[in-house]
Amino acid sequence: MRLNRLRVLLAGLVVVAGLGGIVLAQSAPPQSKSAPAEDEFLKGAYPANTVGLTAPKTKREVKPKYTPDAMRIKIQGSVKLQVVVAVDGTVDRARVTQSLHPELDTAALEAIRQWTFEPGMLKDKAVPVYVDLTLEFRLH
Repeated sequence: MRLNRLRVLLAGLVVVAGLGGIVLAQSAPPQSKSAPAEDEFLKGAYPANTVGLTAPKTKREVKPKYTPDAMRIKIQGSVKLQVVVAVDGTVDRARVTQSLHPELDTAALEAIRQWTFEPGMLKDKAVPVYVDLTLEFRLH
Protein backbone atom coordinates (compact mmCIF):
# COMPACT_ATOMS: atom_id res chain seq x y z
CA MET A 1 0.00 0.00 0.00
CA ARG A 2 1.38 3.41 -0.97
CA LEU A 3 1.35 6.19 1.60
CA ASN A 4 0.72 9.71 0.39
CA ARG A 5 2.34 12.40 2.45
CA LEU A 6 2.00 16.14 2.32
CA ARG A 7 4.78 18.39 3.55
CA VAL A 8 4.19 22.06 4.16
CA LEU A 9 6.75 24.53 5.41
CA LEU A 10 5.02 27.14 7.56
CA ALA A 11 6.81 29.64 9.80
CA GLY A 12 9.73 27.30 10.46
CA LEU A 13 7.56 24.25 11.11
CA VAL A 14 7.27 21.21 8.92
CA VAL A 15 3.84 19.63 8.82
CA VAL A 16 3.82 16.02 7.66
CA ALA A 17 0.38 14.54 7.11
CA GLY A 18 -0.19 10.90 6.29
CA LEU A 19 -2.11 7.84 7.39
CA GLY A 20 -0.38 7.88 10.77
CA GLY A 21 -1.66 11.35 11.62
CA ILE A 22 -0.07 14.77 11.56
CA VAL A 23 3.41 15.44 12.88
CA LEU A 24 4.81 18.89 13.61
CA ALA A 25 8.59 19.23 13.63
CA GLN A 26 10.96 22.17 13.74
CA SER A 27 12.65 22.54 10.37
CA ALA A 28 16.43 22.75 10.26
CA PRO A 29 17.85 26.23 9.72
CA PRO A 30 19.20 26.87 6.25
CA GLN A 31 22.79 25.68 5.84
CA SER A 32 25.42 28.28 5.15
CA LYS A 33 27.45 27.98 1.96
CA SER A 34 30.67 27.28 3.85
CA ALA A 35 30.67 23.75 5.22
CA PRO A 36 32.02 23.13 8.74
CA ALA A 37 34.68 20.78 7.30
CA GLU A 38 35.88 23.62 5.07
CA ASP A 39 36.17 25.96 8.04
CA GLU A 40 38.05 23.32 10.03
CA PHE A 41 40.49 22.72 7.15
CA LEU A 42 41.38 26.42 6.93
CA LYS A 43 41.37 27.04 10.68
CA GLY A 44 44.29 29.17 11.80
CA ALA A 45 45.56 29.91 8.27
CA TYR A 46 45.55 33.27 6.50
CA PRO A 47 44.37 33.65 2.89
CA ALA A 48 47.28 34.38 0.53
CA ASN A 49 45.68 37.73 -0.45
CA THR A 50 45.61 39.10 3.13
CA VAL A 51 46.65 42.78 3.18
CA GLY A 52 50.26 43.10 4.34
CA LEU A 53 50.99 39.40 3.94
CA THR A 54 53.89 38.17 1.83
CA ALA A 55 52.59 34.97 0.24
CA PRO A 56 54.62 31.75 0.45
CA LYS A 57 57.10 31.19 -2.39
CA THR A 58 57.86 27.77 -3.79
CA LYS A 59 61.36 26.49 -2.97
CA ARG A 60 61.04 22.84 -4.01
CA GLU A 61 58.49 21.39 -6.44
CA VAL A 62 57.80 17.70 -6.94
CA LYS A 63 56.01 16.75 -10.16
CA PRO A 64 53.09 14.34 -9.74
CA LYS A 65 53.52 10.88 -11.20
CA TYR A 66 51.13 9.61 -13.85
CA THR A 67 49.60 6.28 -12.93
CA PRO A 68 49.79 3.51 -15.55
CA ASP A 69 45.98 3.29 -15.79
CA ALA A 70 45.62 7.05 -16.32
CA MET A 71 48.30 6.96 -19.03
CA ARG A 72 46.66 3.96 -20.72
CA ILE A 73 43.28 5.71 -20.93
CA LYS A 74 45.01 9.01 -21.82
CA ILE A 75 43.60 11.21 -19.09
CA GLN A 76 44.94 14.77 -19.22
CA GLY A 77 44.00 17.87 -17.34
CA SER A 78 44.37 19.71 -14.06
CA VAL A 79 43.93 18.90 -10.39
CA LYS A 80 43.24 21.99 -8.30
CA LEU A 81 44.37 21.89 -4.71
CA GLN A 82 44.06 24.01 -1.61
CA VAL A 83 47.20 23.88 0.50
CA VAL A 84 48.01 25.22 3.96
CA VAL A 85 51.70 26.16 4.15
CA ALA A 86 52.99 25.92 7.73
CA VAL A 87 55.29 28.46 9.41
CA ASP A 88 58.30 26.22 8.64
CA GLY A 89 57.46 26.17 4.92
CA THR A 90 56.20 22.60 4.77
CA VAL A 91 52.74 21.58 3.59
CA ASP A 92 50.64 21.23 6.72
CA ARG A 93 47.53 19.97 4.92
CA ALA A 94 46.20 19.71 1.39
CA ARG A 95 42.94 18.83 -0.30
CA VAL A 96 41.57 18.52 -3.82
CA THR A 97 39.15 21.28 -4.80
CA GLN A 98 38.73 20.21 -8.43
CA SER A 99 39.14 16.55 -9.27
CA LEU A 100 40.45 15.05 -12.49
CA HIS A 101 40.51 11.31 -11.74
CA PRO A 102 40.79 9.54 -8.35
CA GLU A 103 44.23 8.07 -9.10
CA LEU A 104 45.58 11.39 -10.37
CA ASP A 105 44.06 13.28 -7.44
CA THR A 106 45.99 10.95 -5.11
CA ALA A 107 49.18 11.43 -7.13
CA ALA A 108 48.75 15.22 -6.95
CA LEU A 109 48.28 15.10 -3.16
CA GLU A 110 51.33 12.86 -2.74
CA ALA A 111 53.44 15.25 -4.82
CA ILE A 112 52.22 18.47 -3.18
CA ARG A 113 52.97 17.13 0.31
CA GLN A 114 56.64 16.98 -0.71
CA TRP A 115 56.81 20.63 -1.78
CA THR A 116 58.59 23.18 0.38
CA PHE A 117 58.07 26.92 0.53
CA GLU A 118 59.48 30.08 1.97
CA PRO A 119 56.77 30.65 4.58
CA GLY A 120 54.21 33.41 4.36
CA MET A 121 55.13 36.47 6.39
CA LEU A 122 52.89 38.96 8.17
CA LYS A 123 54.47 41.82 10.15
CA ASP A 124 57.89 40.11 9.95
CA LYS A 125 56.52 36.91 11.45
CA ALA A 126 56.00 33.56 9.69
CA VAL A 127 52.31 32.62 9.63
CA PRO A 128 50.34 29.68 8.20
CA VAL A 129 48.85 30.60 4.83
CA TYR A 130 46.46 28.81 2.51
CA VAL A 131 46.99 28.96 -1.22
CA ASP A 132 45.27 27.50 -4.27
CA LEU A 133 47.54 25.53 -6.61
CA THR A 134 47.00 23.68 -9.87
CA LEU A 135 48.96 20.61 -10.92
CA GLU A 136 48.84 19.68 -14.60
CA PHE A 137 48.80 16.19 -16.07
CA ARG A 138 49.91 16.21 -19.73
CA LEU A 139 50.99 13.25 -21.80
CA HIS A 140 53.19 15.25 -24.19
